[in-house]
Amino acid sequence: MADTGAFYDNSESQLLAEVTGAFYPVAGLVAHKVVAKETLRVGDRVTVVADAERHARIIRNHTGTHLVNAALRNILGTPRETVRFAECAGAAAV
Repeated sequence: MADTGAFYDNSESQLLAEVTGAFYPVAGLVAHKVVAKETLRVGDRVTVVADAERHARIIRNHTGTHLVNAALRNILGTPRETVRFAECAGAAAV
């Protein structure tokens, strides 16, 4: 389940709850903030619907972030090398 989405009855005709966010109460556990529109009980069968278009955009952006970070590492070096460069540049400017 993502940080947004909805729970519907099995016919997907009645909105039962909306997922409004996600958080990590402890390491390794994702909890979801859910606003119930109807009463939900243990054992109820529901259909979870996620926004596939939004998810695809997030995947593309996530991949793009990795590509930009790799390009920056190739140009600027690793963070440790960048700090050394910044220290040298600062010393040269003084």
